Amino acid sequence: MNGKKNIKGKVDEIEIMKEMDTFIKLLFYKEKAYKRSPILSNITPEEAALIFRILYEKAETKGLSDEELEQITGMRETQIRRILLLLLENKLVTYQRGRTKTGETRFFWRINKSTLNLVLLSRKKSVLEKLKNRYGFEEENEIYVCPKCGARYTFPEAFEYEFICPRCGGELELDEDREINLRILKKIIENLQREIKRDEAQL
Repeated sequence: MNGKKNIKGKVDEIEIMKEMDTFIKLLFYKEKAYKRSPILSNITPEEAALIFRILYEKAETKGLSDEELEQITGMRETQIRRILLLLLENKLVTYQRGRTKTGETRFFWRINKSTLNLVLLSRKKSVLEKLKNRYGFEEENEIYVCPKCGARYTFPEAFEYEFICPRCGGELELDEDREINLRILKKIIENLQREIKRDEAQL
């Protein structure tokens, strides 16, 4: 019985890491694309996800200092600090002040694993709300699409532009895939709702 529990716990951790890896990369793209944050220059999403994985796998109660993370990854300390600030801002890591063996003051970073499921659940609910809003919009509006650039417009917008795309000059066409897209979107929403329900039951 204990073996089964351990196996299940390991599977759960693997799934959590997959989800967190994806989330951190998306978070990074969002921060860099929309906020144009100067602290994220010259850092890749993969590097941000790597720091999170190392903290998850190696940082115990005491945590790891940015200096230790530098030794493990080979990344510059300034890059590591920038990633840690992003993770801290999104409540994915925590830190405590301490001293090294040589007496230097350092910040030791770690992940509070007990909060990970709550963080993921919160993110999933946020995504679900956006998907529902999008579904409602798509369902209530007749959509026209530009075959050249793919831009999408509601009927009033298309009518205002005389069914000519203001971006590229293409002739707007009624979106024939609207019903298919709605069915796909509905399926995604239903799957996410089941996933959220399952996650809530496990907390």
